[in-house]
Amino acid sequence: MEYIKIKPQEGVVKHFHQLLRYEERSEEDEAEFIFQIGMKQRLKEITIEKYRNKEITLEKAAEIANISVWEMAELLEEKGIPYNLDVDAVIESVNK
Repeated sequence: MEYIKIKPQEGVVKHFHQLLRYEERSEEDEAEFIFQIGMKQRLKEITIEKYRNKEITLEKAAEIANISVWEMAELLEEKGIPYNLDVDAVIESVNK
């Protein structure tokens, strides 16, 4: 397993330990869980921005964010970003 070393900002460690009081995970498992949630959210943010700037297609944005085309379309709709669905790509993603 590969490790990533980080130095949390001031106060983060305190909040992390407060959070642990309410969870039934080890420090390592909780840190990994939080990291995974953050990574998923950040990927969504990046792909939304790249789609808005017309750098990638809706299908590519969904692929990068590791979500379905439908979920990506919903995210764009929530942000008020117009999108175009490629019907063939949608059918293909449903059949996977």
